[in-house]
Amino acid sequence: MKEKFTIFYEEDASQIKRRRHVRDLASTIILLVLELLGLILFVYIFGWIAVIPYMLAQLTFMPYPVIRTPNKYSIADRGIIVDEKHVIPYSRIRKIEIQKRINAVSLKDRFGKEFLRLYSKNPEEVEKIIDKCWKMVKK
Repeated sequence: MKEKFTIFYEEDASQIKRRRHVRDLASTIILLVLELLGLILFVYIFGWIAVIPYMLAQLTFMPYPVIRTPNKYSIADRGIIVDEKHVIPYSRIRKIEIQKRINAVSLKDRFGKEFLRLYSKNPEEVEKIIDKCWKMVKK
């Protein structure tokens, strides 16, 4: 990464992520199976034309089956640096939620779908820092 960023917070969440791996994998598989069964049911009832509204629903309000959960992340002035490679700009974030039960902060896009989950030992602090940076960028 050649650009210089001002880093406000860094975390290595690999241990927390490792503990949740089996549950996250199971929920992904269950969601994919349910979506596939839904598609089959729609096609069975309405015919092949049902694929178009189903895909539109998939793109807009149905949850993403796979959510990005980085091992390492940094909260910087211009975005969240994921696994020391990719920068997710604050402009993509529409909502920030704390999930205390799993020690994570969920970032949601314009459709209200979770696209990034940041595991942390202190999710409240992570949420405060992201919210502060997000509001600075929005101004």
